[in-house]
Amino acid sequence: FRALDHQGLQVGDPVDIVVPSGALGNLVAGYMSKQMGLPIRRLVAATNTNDITHRTFNAGNFHRSERMEKTLSDAINIQVPYNMERIFYY
Repeated sequence: FRALDHQGLQVGDPVDIVVPSGALGNLVAGYMSKQMGLPIRRLVAATNTNDITHRTFNAGNFHRSERMEKTLSDAINIQVPYNMERIFYY
């Protein structure tokens, strides 16, 4: 609620949510919350060079890359996010 106040928003105003992609658990939670009525305007999944989430949504390529790059954001160095099926299903 303090974030709403800080941004000059009221309870019920739509918000944008940005989460790290990783295994996509945060994105799935946000999507399900939106489906249940939370006023989310846009969900944004941040990616790094290991961009399976970006490739899947933009080109339909849901498969492992030939190699995985080591990055500073180890938590999102995911080759096959195990929550992707939840996004496909729901």
